[in-house]
Amino acid sequence: MATLAGAKALNRKNISRIAVDAKPNFLLIDLNHPAIPPVYDPLRNLLHCAAERAVKAIYVNGRCIASDGKLEGLDYDGSVQTIR
Repeated sequence: MATLAGAKALNRKNISRIAVDAKPNFLLIDLNHPAIPPVYDPLRNLLHCAAERAVKAIYVNGRCIASDGKLEGLDYDGSVQTIR
């Protein structure tokens, strides 16, 4: 929601919102992560205490690019085997 005014200034209706044909960028945050509670100010807790540890998923252009600390579509096991 913080970038909705920016999208309006750019005359773009397909960004900064979760809707059909939109391309939102957003994070899913685990508010039950041990580094977050008590949740009096979730943004402050995220920035100063939990950082990336509480991020469950990252969406770019409406597509999940990372979840549970791993990039989607990256073959972690294959990457390790080719290094040996």
